[in-house]
Amino acid sequence: MENSPSSAEEQPYDRVKAFLRNFRRTLKTSSFWIDGDQIFRFPSLSKDDWRKINYHVCVFYPIDEPDPYRQLRFSYQTSTSILTIRFQYSDLRQGMIEFLYNRFMLATGWPYMKIGRYQHRDVYHGEAAGSFIGADLLIRENYPLYQNELNKQIKMAIHVGCSDTYDELLENVRPWLTGFQPKPVVYVMLVKITEEPEYHCPLGDISDEEFERRGLKTADAIFAQDFVKEGKYGPVSYQGDRWTGEIKEIFWEIWKLNPETREPELVSGREFIIPEGNPQLRLHDFLSPSYASEQLSPDWEFYRTGLRFQIVDLAQRRYRVWQILREKKKMGATAE
Repeated sequence: MENSPSSAEEQPYDRVKAFLRNFRRTLKTSSFWIDGDQIFRFPSLSKDDWRKINYHVCVFYPIDEPDPYRQLRFSYQTSTSILTIRFQYSDLRQGMIEFLYNRFMLATGWPYMKIGRYQHRDVYHGEAAGSFIGADLLIRENYPLYQNELNKQIKMAIHVGCSDTYDELLENVRPWLTGFQPKPVVYVMLVKITEEPEYHCPLGDISDEEFERRGLKTADAIFAQDFVKEGKYGPVSYQGDRWTGEIKEIFWEIWKLNPETREPELVSGREFIIPEGNPQLRLHDFLSPSYASEQLSPDWEFYRTGLRFQIVDLAQRRYRVWQILREKKKMGATAE
């Protein structure tokens, strides 16, 4: 879901600040019941305005802000003067991020390895200088100063996309690979999860009469066993209405900077998780020699088995979200 907030008469800085204030208020009143991934774009935002917004975000919304607010992802591109704010509290995204986080933690086990979730960084070099980008996972080596200061750097940035198009995911590659000299990021990993068809609430503004006639269950009375899953990874429906599509494809691809052309290039071809595949990663390709014998070998069968259950839970969650938002809307109309 993508939105371009109304420009109206407000200045860009005021529009973004008002959006953050209202969005935070919505989260406090609605908790996790926000329907689907949401993407907001603010055009014509100057560098000075972005610096003020960046200060506002860092000062008033610290990183220890409780979920789901801290899952907001900010990116600002100086070349287009567009600020993009993504709220992507998606079960599919969270499942993949947590899976990769845990697998990297198990594979490394190195005292100077740091793996951070939902990280943001300013870009200081290259054509994207002045931009601000976020990643779902950042992997860093953090050696003490007396050992090797040059090794205090980001080694890999990982982006997981569901509602993002592939081209939108790809926009993250160049800033990470070119914007952090003389301590360059070695790899950027993109993970794309494709649900077909893309989710749209199948019921919308159904009337109370139709709700009663069909005998649809309330949010607190609906359970996973009420849903029907057609394939291994969906689609999933309830009373003929589709609440998730099929998870048609999941892949990762890894990018690095070509040292001669200074252009991003694929390390290898696209590697699939669905349809069934078994991508692996040699850690010493982007980490220090300490990891010469280590390899990231995720148990993808374990992940896929969990996904078969998760897709049903996702359908249940979406139905409950729809029901709760429907009731809130009715209460608001009654109050008016």
